[in-house]
Amino acid sequence: MRKWASRGMVFVILAAVSAGIAGRYLGCGGHIIAGRRVEKVTELQYLSLVLPIPYGVRATYYVYKNEQGQQVMHGPYESFDRNGKLAYKVFYRDGKQDGTDTVWNSAGQKEQERFYRMGEDIGWANYDNGRLVYELEHVFENDKWVATKGYDFGGWTLRFNCGNKIDKDINPRTGELMDLAPPFAVSCQY
Repeated sequence: MRKWASRGMVFVILAAVSAGIAGRYLGCGGHIIAGRRVEKVTELQYLSLVLPIPYGVRATYYVYKNEQGQQVMHGPYESFDRNGKLAYKVFYRDGKQDGTDTVWNSAGQKEQERFYRMGEDIGWANYDNGRLVYELEHVFENDKWVATKGYDFGGWTLRFNCGNKIDKDINPRTGELMDLAPPFAVSCQY
């Protein structure tokens, strides 16, 4: 009986070590995110390298395989601190960051955001104790950068690039963009 028990323990330890080396696993089935069939990947956290016993999730994200057989991230990516709290979140579309990338501190307060549009960095925001301090973000119309939205000193502003029609206004308290009625003025035209 002892011989089988010790063999069973060796198997459990080998399984834990191999899981520690792999450090992640693919979920079962599949999900459809933004028009693509993807698999969920979960990476685990371990107590130590000496004794690789999983105790929590380090990150979750979604992947698909491209024509070359490489894994491409597509969908939400979330990573967690050692206490299991959400520390970072971003969305990937065909391997490129797309949307808001958010970082939280250990108290769970927002620290920073970066804004992406199909892999292109289009803005950022800084927070102090979870409160917005400064933000700068490009505004697009039909894939063209037309204006910059900003927050500073407790208020929002909207600045149009020269040559673009001024067809929006911004609520200085909330940052909400509002459509204006025609006729539209053109920026930098006197």
